[in-house]
Amino acid sequence: MQFMQPPDHPKKIDAGHMCVRLSLVWTFSIFLGLIIIQILLCFPAIRSNLDGVNIVQDALIYTDCKVIPAEFDKDDVRYYSAMSNIHLGCSDEALADLGRIASTGDGRARIYTWHLGFSLLALGRLDDAVRVWKQTPDIASELEAALLLRGNESEAAVQPQNAELSYKAYLLLNPTFDRYEFLGDFYIRVGQDSKAIEAFKQGSRIATKTDSAFLAGRIAELQEDWNVAAGYYRQAIEEGSSSIAPGVRLAKILIYRLGDQESGITICEQVIQIDAGDYACYEILGQVYIARGNSHKAIEWLTLGAVNVTGRYRNIYKSGFYNQIGWILLDLERPDEAEANFNKALSLSLYNADARRGLAFVSIAKGDFLSAAQALEQAIEVQGEQRGAVSYSWYDELGGIYEQVGDISSAKQFYEKALSLNPDDGFALDRIAALRNRSE
Repeated sequence: MQFMQPPDHPKKIDAGHMCVRLSLVWTFSIFLGLIIIQILLCFPAIRSNLDGVNIVQDALIYTDCKVIPAEFDKDDVRYYSAMSNIHLGCSDEALADLGRIASTGDGRARIYTWHLGFSLLALGRLDDAVRVWKQTPDIASELEAALLLRGNESEAAVQPQNAELSYKAYLLLNPTFDRYEFLGDFYIRVGQDSKAIEAFKQGSRIATKTDSAFLAGRIAELQEDWNVAAGYYRQAIEEGSSSIAPGVRLAKILIYRLGDQESGITICEQVIQIDAGDYACYEILGQVYIARGNSHKAIEWLTLGAVNVTGRYRNIYKSGFYNQIGWILLDLERPDEAEANFNKALSLSLYNADARRGLAFVSIAKGDFLSAAQALEQAIEVQGEQRGAVSYSWYDELGGIYEQVGDISSAKQFYEKALSLNPDDGFALDRIAALRNRSE
């Protein structure tokens, strides 16, 4: 994985040029350097740990700093010395080298700090990485953005340990209530509820009374104590929480866990009055009215969400709202309106695979099965790229489309793909058996 880089980088060393100049001045230094190289070559384990560090440079440069060419000063030596020490497991020496660079006030210190910290982090030395970064506080904003990016990329690549290191570093650089909650949410996503509870507990120790009540509610939710969680969220609201989060979570518990839909709907409406740009309560209200069979109210709330939602990810949320509206309209047998909403969803996010799937069902409703197959295949491709996995039921649907147009070979292929994902898929088993009987 490549880490986000700061604006500038340490100058590259022309090892050959340096060796020539050194050889003309200090023959003995070269001789001693070659001895060091030979020693390093005798230890493959050490040599393999010198990731990204040129052994020839190390051997010659560290022999005698007094003979370094003018364009390669002692701070450069200390930087590469620190890099070598990190990969050899000598973090204390690396930190000492960095401290000497930082004390000079040279602008390169921030660049060296950046790379040294990420090298330590890649080796799992979280505390050392944070110690390094804290020596140069002026890189904080760029660094935090890079850590979040690294964490997101690690999550997407299903590398939870790397993601955890990045998010922990992000927290330790500036421990705040919301960062503890952020780390806890990560643990929930990767199924580590006990670690999430511990993160919430640590956050509550530095939080205000209101935020502490909110985190207590999060802990109670993880313990599935719904009444206790609801009580804590009510407490946070009554104490004047500046966030809508307690209201949103309380509404979800009331509707989905305690069966009190009317109270949950009222709280959602109150939250929207406080912050009309947040997506969560529009989505909740849409789902409630869909479940109640009130398509008109569901479309009304989802449309308001698509119009009003704001924030960094607004287009993704808007796309989701239009997609849900499209499916409601399909159920109402209004394919032209459904198609318009699915296309709106895709205009906001080309990666909305379910909207592409919706267009496939619009084509089925219009009797155009070849277009339906094409749209569903595109949906499966996008879903695979974005999520890394596709539901077996989508392959069942694609098999059904090909069976409808008489392409039995393709139909069997997709039913078999569905079975490979879910061996208990009764629909695919029945259809394969029916096709086999038909061919006999």
